[in-house]
Amino acid sequence: MPKSIIIYYDNEPNYGVNATCTDWPCRNEFFNSMAELRAYALHEYGPFVNFVEITAENYQQLCDEGIFYA
Repeated sequence: MPKSIIIYYDNEPNYGVNATCTDWPCRNEFFNSMAELRAYALHEYGPFVNFVEITAENYQQLCDEGIFYA
């Protein structure tokens, strides 16, 4: 069974979606919409992807886990 990928995202209405994944070489990507991000993830990873929204409540925990740093 393939490894599940976690994509962390910040959806900014009227702007787009910033996404990061520890498995991406660039670590940070921009998408025009959640639909575009989901289409990309489905194409690249199939059903083996989980999305985690970056919120004020979980931001510090994600920083502590090193999600935003290479």
